[in-house]
Amino acid sequence: MYYLLILVGISISYFIIHPFITWFITLQTNRLLSYIVSSLFVLTLFLIVLISIGETEQIIMLGLKISLQCIAGFGLFLSLRHGIKSVFKRT
Repeated sequence: MYYLLILVGISISYFIIHPFITWFITLQTNRLLSYIVSSLFVLTLFLIVLISIGETEQIIMLGLKISLQCIAGFGLFLSLRHGIKSVFKRT
């Protein structure tokens, strides 16, 4: 039953996300796609390491919180960098 629910969830998320990915490719936003994929990879890898170590649920949740905050901070840094570059290109 769980496998069926997970497969249905993956299928639904695929059909929701696919138009956005197509739109990003059309707009040629390679940096955004790279950020999304690298963030997902790091988050997945980090959670696999925490779970394989066998830490408590509280430490896993703290690690998840910290990793999500770091990913958000990195996204903010990339946005600011891109904004500053575009301002200096106009002048």
